[in-house]
Order: sequence, then structure tokens, then C-alpha cells
Amino acid sequence: APGQSRYTDLKLWHPVYMESPSHIATPKRKRLRNTRRIEREGVNALRAFLEEQECVVQEVDTANDFGKDLLVDLTANREITGETIAVQVKSGNSFSRGNTWGIPASPTDLYTWFESSIPIYGVVFNPADRTLHWMNLSSYVHEEMDARYDHKNIGRPVAGDRERFKGHFIQFPEGQTLN
Repeated sequence: APGQSRYTDLKLWHPVYMESPSHIATPKRKRLRNTRRIEREGVNALRAFLEEQECVVQEVDTANDFGKDLLVDLTANREITGETIAVQVKSGNSFSRGNTWGIPASPTDLYTWFESSIPIYGVVFNPADRTLHWMNLSSYVHEEMDARYDHKNIGRPVAGDRERFKGHFIQFPEGQTLN
């Protein structure tokens, strides 16, 4: 009708604006997770940093995210090198222990990083000062965890050697930030 806005037309058919009988309860709406904004800030801050370095960044769809949030093709002199890394991104103060940053790791995480055919890095975004703390998680599993035992592992872990794959909080080296 003349003089009616599109907003008024929306009210005519949209269920939110329709009158419902008082005996029918209005269903609850889906809500965003409390951590969603900070999680996205971390991914976006890291993507911006990597793209400034001329890297090619592909975000992994959440349906396919099993500990790898980003796949990154590395470059040298604006040429694709053929090297790819994966990055697990975490965001927020819950990944801080005192003055250090890190990420919790389950036995499954540790084993995944151990077996990965490409290096997996961990990055934690601190929203307070917008810093990105990082660590090579694959190297950690191969070097640091093996150093706790009397052997160096070559290839896959042997049966019965699951003790070293117990989960824990992995502290990143102090001062290791991207800038």
C-alpha cells in the first residue's frame, strides 16, 4: 500500500512480528557463544599478519577443523615455495598462566601433532595488547617430549610408549611473539 515502508511489509509476514496466542510459548533463539568474538579476533589478527608477510592463508571450515584452523602457504620474494604449515589458533586470557601463554593439549592433540605430515604451529592471541604468541607444536612433540625419555623416536611411536602422550598445558617460550 502507498505510504507503507518495506519494514511495515516485513512485519506482516515475519513470525517474530506476528501475534501468537498467549498459550504458545515463544521459542528461544540461538545464541552466539560468549567466546566467538574473541576467537574471531585472534584468527583475523593472525590472518592479517600472515598476509602482510605475503603468505597465502586458507581458513579451515569449522566442520573440518580438527586442530588446524589455518593452512598457510609460505612464500619467498612473492613466490610460492611449496612449503605449507597448519596453525591452531586460540584467543583470550584463558590461555595465560601467569606471564606465560600456551595451550592445553590432550593426548589426541599431541599424537596428531606428532603424526602430521606438515608442521603445526600454535598461536595464542592476547586481546588486551593484541599480541600473537606462537610455538611450533610439531617440533615440541618431536624434540621436547622425546628429550624427556632416554631415546629419540624415529617414525611412529612404539606400542606401550603412550606415557609421553599424556595431555598437559604447553607453555610457549617467553617473548616469542609475531610482530
